[in-house]
Amino acid sequence: MNLTRETGPGSSFGRPADGPKLALANFDLNPAIAFVCVLMFMEGFVAMETERPTIPSAPNPSDAQRTCAGVRATIGEVALIFIVFAAFGWSLAPDVNEAHYLCKAKHFWDPEFCRGDLFLQSANPHWCFFASFGLLTQMSSLETSAWIGRLICWLVLAIGWRQLACHFCSNWRELALTAGLFVVLNRLGHLAGEWVVGGVESKCIAYGFVFLGLAAALNRNLMWMWVHLGSAVLFHPLVGLWSTLAMLPVLIWCIPSARIPGARSERVYLGSYKPWIGVGIFCVATAVALAPVFAMNANATAEEIRHATSIQVLARLSHHQYLFAFEPTRFIAFGILLSSFILVVGETIRQPKHSLLAGFALASLSIAGAGALLSILTKAGSELALASLRFYWFRLGDVALPIVITFALSHLLRNRFKMPPGQIRVVFAVVVIGASAIHSLNQFADFRPGADRQSLPRYIDQIKRTQETHRNWVKVCRWIDQHIERDVIFITPRRQQTFKWYAQRGEVVCWKDAPQDAKGLIEWSKRLEILGHFNEDELGIFQLTDQEIKGLGHQFSAKYLLVPQRCADHCETVGEPTHLKMLYPVNAATRSTYAVFALD
Repeated sequence: MNLTRETGPGSSFGRPADGPKLALANFDLNPAIAFVCVLMFMEGFVAMETERPTIPSAPNPSDAQRTCAGVRATIGEVALIFIVFAAFGWSLAPDVNEAHYLCKAKHFWDPEFCRGDLFLQSANPHWCFFASFGLLTQMSSLETSAWIGRLICWLVLAIGWRQLACHFCSNWRELALTAGLFVVLNRLGHLAGEWVVGGVESKCIAYGFVFLGLAAALNRNLMWMWVHLGSAVLFHPLVGLWSTLAMLPVLIWCIPSARIPGARSERVYLGSYKPWIGVGIFCVATAVALAPVFAMNANATAEEIRHATSIQVLARLSHHQYLFAFEPTRFIAFGILLSSFILVVGETIRQPKHSLLAGFALASLSIAGAGALLSILTKAGSELALASLRFYWFRLGDVALPIVITFALSHLLRNRFKMPPGQIRVVFAVVVIGASAIHSLNQFADFRPGADRQSLPRYIDQIKRTQETHRNWVKVCRWIDQHIERDVIFITPRRQQTFKWYAQRGEVVCWKDAPQDAKGLIEWSKRLEILGHFNEDELGIFQLTDQEIKGLGHQFSAKYLLVPQRCADHCETVGEPTHLKMLYPVNAATRSTYAVFALD
């Protein structure tokens, strides 16, 4: 494997000589990475801690055999859950958000990659993900890194789900079926678009640690609960902090020593030193995770932060953050999910472990309810409410409710409807296998990567044209990668999000890649306003004269223009023909869907 990367003079082993630094005065990333590595190393030992028996100093053969059998069973259960998650999460790379996250992770370690790209050079609030998974991009291609990253995400989720589900499931079949049912409920019943199992993304790792934190709480092991939650905060601050807040009802249940039957025997009380060790680790992890978040707007004015918040909440991410921008169908789906939650909670509320999870879900619903109130106040003109909405108040409810329903549904069917366990497993299996089959059929029906399905044109009842458009998009990007110098910027079509992934070049702006710092987000909005309003089904940017287009290139330091070929065709028929130099296709008569022009 070739580990050498083009990182500029003075680089070694694919990393710039001076190493990546966060935008924070005197903040060296290397100790932070060391802390993360130690924490992840500790996680490896605690992953099966609750089920691992204590081995005497002089074990007899039967004890050793039982220990090995238990380890093998645990590994098999994790592997089975992993397969279930993979069945629901697979697709060609890049999947939705993978081009967004992995390109930035690659730039984190290799600043020469797409140098000058607005998004890649913006702040890194998820620096722990970029620091860890970015190493993969230095040792392999982006596509290979995506697949390795997916395997890691699915494995962490599988370990976390196994630890959590062992408190409610009696055998390996139920462990696997509940994992699949959770994914189905999450994907069908979400309100704000939050998903857990899919491509590689920082929140996938974070939710794996949230599962581990819930499992540790069910064992009344507060120290490891805090450690797991701190790990979640490291990878995704919002997921980790919202989950920690929702854990407060769980903590109330955990402190009394006899609250949960079947939990670990040691007493849990505030005077014990172990929980405070976990709290200390959590605080350190949170401080390390939030330092770059607070630093990214240190140079922005209050007016810039307010303006950027308005762009984020009411425009770019309104479908996740602003209640009145959600699709009507999502309210129906979430209403069904909420009704199911109320039904199963009413049946299982007297069960200690079920009631503990119900407290977590009710806390997440309270957070979502606060988000709804903030949305109403924002609609009424409150700037404070608008500023608060950027923290994704609705996301945790999309995950917490499916967890509770998944584990409580079996109890409801068995006790309320008197269904035998075998029939319950059959019902679950039909739902899970059917849903995973539908997912696979959808992948084969439109065999484009998820990121391209989300952004490139799709022609209804014209499958061949849709596929040809995608092939031509990849082809032109590969041509750029092979024939155009590396340190240049392109003006690209707005209906795409994978240019950096395929072409390995920077771009002026695209809709998907919005910076998270205030100054970067405002600049992103300005660029979209200038370049994003052209109708790409007609003349597109060729509504402007050649000199005006070159002026835009000079304004944004872009040397090349990538446009749909039909825009250039319209130029010849209904507008003034362009005299910009066409570089691709080499033969102007070739139909290539996309065309490349030089702007110098």
